Amino acid sequence: MTTKSKLRGHDIECINGEWIYCDNKKPTAGNYQDRPCGFCGRHSTEDGHDDCLGTLPGVMNACCGHGDIRDVYVQFLDGFSVYRDDAIVIQNILKKYREQEMVNEKRKKENDKMHPDVLQKIPAAMKVLKQ
Repeated sequence: MTTKSKLRGHDIECINGEWIYCDNKKPTAGNYQDRPCGFCGRHSTEDGHDDCLGTLPGVMNACCGHGDIRDVYVQFLDGFSVYRDDAIVIQNILKKYREQEMVNEKRKKENDKMHPDVLQKIPAAMKVLKQ
């Protein structure tokens, strides 16, 4: 009898004590980092994160589940973890937070490029608007 499972969204099976991919019969050991996610088709980031998640703020580890809700999790920096549906909610919140932080950082850089004369006039303009 062949034992079957999944690894990062790919079907795998154990043959003679070795886990191999069902599609190409290559061993999983030492090769799983080179394969894209079997669910979304995206490769891991340079930092080794699931590309669909990227680096999430305040998170030590996370997994998108690669198409299997049972494998979804988020582990926070303090070691506390959430799983499955709760983890998906947290991942979506953290992705939105990260995106907003990126927008804020871009705005800050644009503001830093403003001419000093414009920056000096902002407080006076704010006073006029408040009246």
